Amino acid sequence: MATLMLDRASFTGSAAQSPELVNGDSVAVELPDVWTLERRARHRWGWYRIPFQLKDHPTMPLALYVPRASRNAAFYVNGHFVGSGGPIEDPDYRNWNRSHFFMLPPTLLRSGENVMAVRLATSDIGKDGLSRLYLGDDKAIRPLYDLRRFHQQTFPWIQNGINAFLIVFLTLLWWLRRERPELIFFALALACWTLRNLLYMQWHAPPMSDWTLDLLQMQLFNGVFAFLAFFCVRFVGARSRWIDGTALALILLPLVLEFLLPESMKGWLRLVTYLFANFMGMGVTVLLGFHAWKSRRAESILLFAAAMAMVVIGARDLLVVQNQLGFEETYLLQYAALPLFLAMGWALLKRLLDSMGVVENMARDLEARVADKHSELELNYARLNQIERVAAVAEERGRVMQDMHDGMGSQLMTTLALVENRQLSQTEVAEALRGCIDDMRLTIDSLQPEDNDLASLLGNLRYRIEPRLLAAGIELEWKVTDLPALDNAGPHAQLQVLRIVQEAFTNVLKHSGANRVRVETTNENGAARLVVADNGRGRDASAPAPDRGGRGLKNMKSRARSLGADLEFINTSDGHVVELRFAVRTS
Repeated sequence: MATLMLDRASFTGSAAQSPELVNGDSVAVELPDVWTLERRARHRWGWYRIPFQLKDHPTMPLALYVPRASRNAAFYVNGHFVGSGGPIEDPDYRNWNRSHFFMLPPTLLRSGENVMAVRLATSDIGKDGLSRLYLGDDKAIRPLYDLRRFHQQTFPWIQNGINAFLIVFLTLLWWLRRERPELIFFALALACWTLRNLLYMQWHAPPMSDWTLDLLQMQLFNGVFAFLAFFCVRFVGARSRWIDGTALALILLPLVLEFLLPESMKGWLRLVTYLFANFMGMGVTVLLGFHAWKSRRAESILLFAAAMAMVVIGARDLLVVQNQLGFEETYLLQYAALPLFLAMGWALLKRLLDSMGVVENMARDLEARVADKHSELELNYARLNQIERVAAVAEERGRVMQDMHDGMGSQLMTTLALVENRQLSQTEVAEALRGCIDDMRLTIDSLQPEDNDLASLLGNLRYRIEPRLLAAGIELEWKVTDLPALDNAGPHAQLQVLRIVQEAFTNVLKHSGANRVRVETTNENGAARLVVADNGRGRDASAPAPDRGGRGLKNMKSRARSLGADLEFINTSDGHVVELRFAVRTS
């Protein structure tokens, strides 16, 4: 069967609830039929009588497709009810943005003339009327209905799901980055758009009057453009009090005027508000266009193109509202919002990626700088170590030279002067030279790389001094154990210890008259003790202190002080004790 397009009818204004009860004058109309303000002022309900011819009695159900019947409609074929957009008497069933599709069983149809009756319920506001009707095979009619239903319902549901995810994501992102207010304004624009779509898709609207529902839809529409304006001026970095003030007025002023203006003016308020919102959108589009031209960045150009598309489609839908493009035309603004929001989302994502790239570059640059500074510090540290080593060597060399000058050098000069004046015998000269040689050996021993091994240095001293002690009839008792390194370890410190011990042996050989000498070391709690004790002539307690005696004892005291050590001379009836106490390293 060929598809029938039913576009001629007779109209009767009547509140009758069934076709057989309709009475009154009827007028011939051509579908689509849009109610005038005059007709709506006289009638709230209307009946259309649409005759159509069937050549043969159908054996299969026929499909009836009605693109639009606003606000709601009930359909009858040959006096039998076939369906409606919901309970026709219930004012909350609003189907102005939904098409109708019914399957007509063959039992309701007949060959020849048939009559389609349509009862139409109108609203207090908006555009009421009935579109053309299409009757034919299911395979031919259903694709038309499915396509329109996708535009009006399916796609908005898909977009609302995407919007809901983006709203949550942007709100959380703004909560973490509150210094970026454009994020929350973008989320608010999405929220207004999503709620408006939900109201458009509801065939059973919330229980509120037509005026209240239209006001809510208008405010949500205004909110979309106002929050987009707030977002865009912050996104492009061009804060404008004029734009912010205008956007705020777009939200608040219509709401205030709604309660101040009389009912007769509210329709004009809707129209003016929609026009103003579109002009607001055009102003924001111009701002985005200027930013795109100035920056020449892909995301800015994409955002401008999407805004242009939204303004153009918004203007087109405004013409649909004013019935300038036909009663059966569908609204396309739901398509305009998606590229705009995708462009905005891409722009925000691009900025985020750019920021991450800047941070990564800064991190790499910082890492490179840290590596350079680390290398520079290592080089400076190596240079400092080299300088310290050179300074230490120079300092130690100076100390050794000073020691040799004060010790062996002074002794050689004194011996030389005495020899030149013929005041020393050959034996005395030999003894003096032997002392110089011992002093030189002590200096050389202190410079040996023995890792500050004081016990080994004392062992070398024993090796040279023990034969002289035995020749003088003095027995040596050696109780030297391993000692930790001196706290102020170095050749100079070790040389001072050796000279103190050497001086103690010299006193034993020359002055004590002893036949036994003991050398002993101990180490307790980080303090070392070195003792040289002999059984020679001692002094009683009333004798003057040793440090008031000869020059050798004074030198021993002076050397101990340079070490930071304590030197004590103890005289008893059993002999003479030299005790040296000094700090050692504990780790």
